[in-house]
Amino acid sequence: MKKINIICLFLSVAMASGCYKDTGNYDYTDINRVEIKFEKSFYNVTQGDILELTPTYPDFVTNNAGNYEFKWLLNDETKPEWNTMTFKSQMNEAMDRNDLVIEVKDKKTDVIYMNKTSVTVTGVYTNDDSWMILSDDGGKSKLSFLSVTELVDQDSDKQPEGSDQYYYEKERFIPNVFTGELGSGPIALQEHWREGVDLGENVIGNICVFQKSGAVDLEGTGFTKEIDMKDAFMGKNYPAANTVLYPGSFLQFTDVVCDQDGKLYSRLKLSSSVYNSEYFLPVPLKVREEKEALEQCRVCRGYYAPNRIGHQVVYDGKNKRLLYLKDGSDDYYTPTEGAACIVPITVPEDLTTGNIVPLNDHSGYDLLHISQCGSTGAGSSSYYGFFEVLKKIEDNKLYIQKFDLTKKWTDDIPGITSIEKFELTGLPETPSVCAFPTYSPTEYAFFAVGQDLYMLDLVNKSGAELYYHFDSKITAMDYGSGRNVHLAVGLEDGSFFVLGAVAAKNIKDEHKLVYQSPEKVGKIVDIKFKNNNMWNY
Repeated sequence: MKKINIICLFLSVAMASGCYKDTGNYDYTDINRVEIKFEKSFYNVTQGDILELTPTYPDFVTNNAGNYEFKWLLNDETKPEWNTMTFKSQMNEAMDRNDLVIEVKDKKTDVIYMNKTSVTVTGVYTNDDSWMILSDDGGKSKLSFLSVTELVDQDSDKQPEGSDQYYYEKERFIPNVFTGELGSGPIALQEHWREGVDLGENVIGNICVFQKSGAVDLEGTGFTKEIDMKDAFMGKNYPAANTVLYPGSFLQFTDVVCDQDGKLYSRLKLSSSVYNSEYFLPVPLKVREEKEALEQCRVCRGYYAPNRIGHQVVYDGKNKRLLYLKDGSDDYYTPTEGAACIVPITVPEDLTTGNIVPLNDHSGYDLLHISQCGSTGAGSSSYYGFFEVLKKIEDNKLYIQKFDLTKKWTDDIPGITSIEKFELTGLPETPSVCAFPTYSPTEYAFFAVGQDLYMLDLVNKSGAELYYHFDSKITAMDYGSGRNVHLAVGLEDGSFFVLGAVAAKNIKDEHKLVYQSPEKVGKIVDIKFKNNNMWNY
């Protein structure tokens, strides 16, 4: 049996050898794997700009491009003119992180190699680090815009030698962003937000333009008019024929605006995810349990962030005190009494002593400025800071008072947790415009006196120092840029500037100027950094 198995094995080998014949007549192809690399994992351009990028290909592809076919797909769509080694196209449609795929086909083997990157096309008016400028151009309101694609990083080789601040990259100045007549008698700008319908929604804030001819609310992606604010009042009329609206506060549930007499009007929104839902009531607000309507009020134009506090600060100029504006009403069943609730600010006894101006009694002082900023603290509470610039009537001395407000999740009303006051020295006279930081840390503040800009180190409190001189009077400033990086300055002659402001005391004079507008736009009355998406109000 063993002998038979051996014979079968030899027969099998012989038969196999008979089926194989090596003629040497074969074509062998070396398949080189095509590795495609992008310099960046995503690319960001402004709507209307040309996106041009060339991936890194192996040398055998670059040197023998005719052996390959190139195909680009943007969001699964392609165009014949794209299909070269380099992608080049004018990006006219706004998009958020769409896939840009390159396919390279080897014509000999039909093997296709792929890689992808991501492309975001940002609307001209929704670029980060951009500014809105409101000016008076012969009595008419004019809205201009500085669109900034990105900041030049401090470590970039594009930095001027010896400078360590942030400069602009690919900026463009648009002198008039509104088509048609915006209005007349410009007063101020105020950006406000709605809540997103879902967590992934990118909510761009609306822009309310306050002006003597009548406030208008514009959508923030193209600055087209959404509504005349008089139509947002019950009966689609202002409370009186001579009513002129001034900025207030747009919160999650409640919106509040001022009129020229400092009276406050509010609306309670049934939906926080819709702009201009419901109507403002024509009845001016009162302090809870007080009989007379408030007058001569100023709502602090504040720092609105996702971690909302549910309250805003109001200055009651008639009674020289600070009040809380509550986001909502204590009584939803009596809306004619006002949709928002105003309550007095109470301060713990241990903070009422010492060298401070009581928050509930500013007698003997004029309030020149009040603004809100970010603050920090331990735990899950919300923290906000407020800056006041006060002028003592008796001797005209200037003071800065900062107080911090903390809202614990378990408390209905926020509490004052610290107050400090110090004299503001170094200014030749009373400032016409003040600019305090919006975000923390809060290192510097700026003051305009005529054509001169002064800087104050808020940490050392060593007195204001001359920072920059302009050729025209300073009429508007804003220090609301992200991380307090830049300060925007507008002049009476219509010139617009951006200056470095982070680590301001260390910036050399020749490096302070970041940007100057190429043209003048009329007397600048207000400037606002465009925050775009603040997730909520």
